[in-house]
Amino acid sequence: KIVAECPEDRYNLISFYMADDSKIKIIPCGFNSDHFLPIYKEDAKTHLGVKPHQSIILQLGRIVPRKGIDNVIKAFSIVAEKDLNLFLYIVGGDLNDPVINQEISSLKKLASELGVSERVIFTGSKQREELKYYYSASECFISTPWYEPFGITPLEAMACGTPVIGSKVGGIKYTVKDQKTGFLVPPNNPEELADRISLLLENKEKQKEFSKAGIKRVYEHFTWEKVSLQLSNLYTEIISENEFLDEVLTFSICKTYKETFSTLLKSSKILIPHILKATQVITDALENGKKILICGNGGSASESQHFTAELIGRFQKPFRRALPAISLNADTSVITAWANDFDFSQIFSRQIEALGEKGDVLICLSTSGNSDNIIQAIKIANKKGITCLSLLGKDGGEAAKRSSVNIIIPSTDTARIQELHLNTIHVLCEAIEAKLFSSIPTDSETSEVVSIVNHQKLEQWKKEKLSS
Repeated sequence: KIVAECPEDRYNLISFYMADDSKIKIIPCGFNSDHFLPIYKEDAKTHLGVKPHQSIILQLGRIVPRKGIDNVIKAFSIVAEKDLNLFLYIVGGDLNDPVINQEISSLKKLASELGVSERVIFTGSKQREELKYYYSASECFISTPWYEPFGITPLEAMACGTPVIGSKVGGIKYTVKDQKTGFLVPPNNPEELADRISLLLENKEKQKEFSKAGIKRVYEHFTWEKVSLQLSNLYTEIISENEFLDEVLTFSICKTYKETFSTLLKSSKILIPHILKATQVITDALENGKKILICGNGGSASESQHFTAELIGRFQKPFRRALPAISLNADTSVITAWANDFDFSQIFSRQIEALGEKGDVLICLSTSGNSDNIIQAIKIANKKGITCLSLLGKDGGEAAKRSSVNIIIPSTDTARIQELHLNTIHVLCEAIEAKLFSSIPTDSETSEVVSIVNHQKLEQWKKEKLSS
């Protein structure tokens, strides 16, 4: 794609550089809305030291020949004859720069020849924070270069509510809407420029109309926020239809795996003591004939049922006894009835009231640790003498403060926390089985035994066949 700042750019790219029109996207320059905004004219004049009865026409920008400042001075000399309180302020240019000074000297000489030297004020360059006062103090802003690629000063003027009279060239004829936010005039035509200045000065309603429309236009199309959004959308468009998409996706996928691995590594270094403690709490309860209650929301609800299935069924020990566990997420009738008729925050605590006994263990899964129904569950469990064990993330939240044992995944990313919750469930299941059923072989050990037995049977069958 090729970015053009205005339709004139687009035309030049096609005409002089044979650019493919289908690849050209117009995205303009912008202005900083924090720096340029309307100020009451009287306040702006006071700030600049301009007398209340004086009126200002403003030319602001670089002091170079192509800006057409001589054209503005000539037009001003025509208008100034009708209004002795009218002044032309020319803002810009380093007065210590010999090249610029030479241009300024030439312009001052022109003003003197036209008899308006005392009312043409060269201020030199000003700090950016001062510019809004010059724009706001002025009756209109003039920018009549004979060539201008884009031109940001008309945007700044309109943002300050100042009508613009600009050359019908380059970006200016794109940003300034003729007869709506200002006037467009041909360059190097002081007579027509003077006519438009007079028309504007004599019509206060037209000034207000242009001012209001100018502010609306620049905020709709030319803030840096709007410009950056257009650029962002263009990048997205290019990526979505480009072969580089696979590379971007590959990078994103690799990044996800690396983040998961990093979280696993951190967890292995800091969570083992907490997992050992949790294993002890769970196995003590099970050995004493107690049960495990498990709950969570969303993805954690799924994990609560997963955890329950591993305990009731088996993890790696195929011939062990079932372990008593209940997922408080499993009974949808109870959950929906209580949530609908009473309070969703009590869907777990109500079940704990009914099913929980002293000595049981409540396992809560929560990425934040701040879910209301989790907190209520822990409160009721603590009252009933049920040990609370929480699998959490981030800073552990309120749940960590109320639970006896916490396994807090060292991450703030919800996806990474959920992934490590599943990993931790598997680690806990393996540890629980190892502690309770150390004499029972695992799946892999059982498979090896079965393989040996089958091999022995096969050898016996071969012998029998050979002997017969």
